[in-house]
Amino acid sequence: TKSESAMTVKDRFIAHNYRQAEPPPMTVEFTTRLIAEARGLIGVPFRLHGRSERGLDCVGLVALAALRSGHRGAVPQGYMLRGGRLIDFAEWAMAAGLVPVVEAQPLPGDVVLARVGAGQWHVMLRVDGGFVHAHMGLRRVVETPGASPWPVEGVWRFPFDVQQ
Repeated sequence: TKSESAMTVKDRFIAHNYRQAEPPPMTVEFTTRLIAEARGLIGVPFRLHGRSERGLDCVGLVALAALRSGHRGAVPQGYMLRGGRLIDFAEWAMAAGLVPVVEAQPLPGDVVLARVGAGQWHVMLRVDGGFVHAHMGLRRVVETPGASPWPVEGVWRFPFDVQQ
């Protein structure tokens, strides 16, 4: 393990907040619904703080797909395109009922937080073969194949199958 002085801010954050031995299970049924709902929103226009098919941002995309899949969790409000800290998103994610996970690669259905640039964060939903996310530059929800084009800073998971 790293000495405390050699740890980065991210290392200290993970050591302090990610204390679970194993990531929680996420059932195939819930994951399938979540991914299908997210893919059904591909093409929806980008809109900051959007929460409907009239427009979505990256947080709104995950929130709406989760809501349509049966998840009832809090949704972050009042954030800006730039700024914020990893701890802010972690608190929002946990308030929404997500559980942090530490794995080499995110699994389909995981919520991924990437650092797009200095002080700019982006949320994506992992799907088989890529990510579904609201792309501000392309001005719509898209599915991007392959690995994340940005450094992944955190991964969260819906910890249970939502009852219908």
